[in-house]
Amino acid sequence: MEREQETNDNIKIVKAAFRDVAENPIFDREMIGKYFSEDYEEHMDGQDLTFQDFVKHMEAQKKATKSVTITMKAFLQQDDTVFTNHYATAIKKDGTEVKIHVISEFRLRNGKIYYCDELTCMLDGDETTKM
Repeated sequence: MEREQETNDNIKIVKAAFRDVAENPIFDREMIGKYFSEDYEEHMDGQDLTFQDFVKHMEAQKKATKSVTITMKAFLQQDDTVFTNHYATAIKKDGTEVKIHVISEFRLRNGKIYYCDELTCMLDGDETTKM
């Protein structure tokens, strides 16, 4: 039962990270640290990011966008792993919209995300403006 509770908490953590980090229009380094481990690594479409790279990426994203909305299609959990199938829609500062379909695998340890493997597909917008 304890393992099931931990897994349910992992889904809550991932959902909260989307809400408090991705959708938050303000760059907040402390909020990123609340949800993501210092040894975080991300693999996105063949690009590798460390925790520091991810922080810089989020800072740049906040400077370039007015808003980001995450729309979840599905969550799947197994042990310390949470899979998501979702859409990220951003309104850029110039008013253009970017919509991306995202499939993500998150791994959590001690209540923080330490690993993400992500595949994205641009649905609307220019590839050069990808978030």
